[in-house]
Amino acid sequence: MSSQPPSTLPGVALSHDNPQWSADVVTLTSASGSAEVDTLQPSASDREASALPPLVLTILGHPDPARIGAYATFAGDIEFFSISRLEPTFRQPEGDWLPLGHPSISRQPMRVVPQRGELRILRHDSGSQLMIDGVAVACERVLDRTALKPGIVLQIGAHVTLLLHDRPPAGVPLGGAMGMVGVSAAMGELRQKLRRAAAHDVAVLLQGESGTGKELAARALHDLSRRHDKRFVPVNMAAIPVTMLAAQLFGFVRGAFTGATTDHAGYFVQADQGTLFLDEMGEVAAEVQAGLLRALESQEVQRVGEERVRKVNVRVIAASDRNLADEVVAGRLRNPLLYRLAGYWVALPPLRDRVEDLPLLLHYFLAQQAQADSQPSPFVRGDQALLPAAIWPLLVRHPWPGNIRELRNLAHSLWIDGLDRPPAEIVRAVKHLLGKTQSTQTAAVVADSTERAARPVSAPQVVPAQPLELLDHDEVLQALQECRWVVSTAAQRLSCSRQYIYRLIGSGALGLRLLEDISSPEIVEAMQASQSLDDLAYRVLRVSADQLRRRIAGDTELQRAYRVMQRDRWGALPPG
Repeated sequence: MSSQPPSTLPGVALSHDNPQWSADVVTLTSASGSAEVDTLQPSASDREASALPPLVLTILGHPDPARIGAYATFAGDIEFFSISRLEPTFRQPEGDWLPLGHPSISRQPMRVVPQRGELRILRHDSGSQLMIDGVAVACERVLDRTALKPGIVLQIGAHVTLLLHDRPPAGVPLGGAMGMVGVSAAMGELRQKLRRAAAHDVAVLLQGESGTGKELAARALHDLSRRHDKRFVPVNMAAIPVTMLAAQLFGFVRGAFTGATTDHAGYFVQADQGTLFLDEMGEVAAEVQAGLLRALESQEVQRVGEERVRKVNVRVIAASDRNLADEVVAGRLRNPLLYRLAGYWVALPPLRDRVEDLPLLLHYFLAQQAQADSQPSPFVRGDQALLPAAIWPLLVRHPWPGNIRELRNLAHSLWIDGLDRPPAEIVRAVKHLLGKTQSTQTAAVVADSTERAARPVSAPQVVPAQPLELLDHDEVLQALQECRWVVSTAAQRLSCSRQYIYRLIGSGALGLRLLEDISSPEIVEAMQASQSLDDLAYRVLRVSADQLRRRIAGDTELQRAYRVMQRDRWGALPPG
């Protein structure tokens, strides 16, 4: 066992005389001849470290449960790396570095060869069986680099499953995991933001899809703050009838209205000196917003039926699964209220953007359910992984509309029906559960869209001189360029919605075009004026490189032109 990372990246120089590698990749001759392996060697222009994100392997399945979630990271411009029983070494959650080490994996390595825009994965003729995304591979598989999002599932042998992706992990959480499971970069960034926000007594707005763990993040904020020894009061704003919301928030006295048989302090008073968590803020009725804004600004509340004004000292954390800026533009939320709630804005990542955390989360929920049922942990070291390898391509490719909540429900179903069933039966159950939740979510989205369309839209009661999203066009253009035309990143920097930026681009106000508005012949012609795929995206077309790769992957004409350019022009150009 080692506590230090390897001194060099695993992998040895590609050999000219290795007869075990596939003949359709390496040109071999008789014993008296020579061989060339140029097809495996990336050109100098392929190795642009600044343009290529790191490659990461994360362990999804392993007979030793302690290995789940361990990871190995490689430079984006590495010529190749090997995977076998002995290499690479993976960083464990506790910080040690260990190889896969299971006897079911051959010592003969498979190799991953990154090239511009694609990955070559080569299996050794006498190596372990290899399946990529559930499909058996005899010798070689060439994949577009866009497949790294969400990731490529590699099943090596019968019992070990890895995820190959391009999201560098945050690693072992410093200062604790804050009650949240995961070592992904997205979770590392979230923990860092929560830790920073906790040090300052300002209002925080948590924004994330349903099921991403907003209340868990709010509790972490409270526990890290100077108010940690005071009350944390969670309130679901959508669960309280509109007619009772003011009375529940600010309190009421006996006899204030029919049914008020006793005094009620109200949630603001209950949270005095502590933290008040207001969930589902996108559902707050207009009738209550003025009183809520006054309470936030003055830290004073007045109970229904009472003239006395009470002073409180409350830290407010709000949350919503809607874009509240869009709610302001639509007239459903007062602009000053949003400004008061969003002293610091924190976005929670959806599960589909952190699928490398899937195995840790799934194991956590299964172990949690075992403990709740007073059963021994199912995770003991054995000859095979607890969960069949065939489920991982299903889980990685699933869009997870219900996020963590959906995964927890799947874990509970697997536990109740039994993990000792034949692997094929478990795989069928997972397919059924994922299909059912996706159908349910689709119906829910349609119903929610219908309900929202029916809601009355009124003009905001307070309209500032410059609405929240009416940003200077030069500022938006500069942000897009600095973010390499990635709209979501630019929107986060500008604190506006992606839809707003897409509308600006579509209107022509920025002098840009949406990628779907650029024809394939135009893209082929633009290739002639570029020095690489990244240069084509960033300088010539001014679109996201990832979007362009996805467009090429789905267009036969562009694929042909891309391969010609890669062979005849881009591969011959010097780097940069």
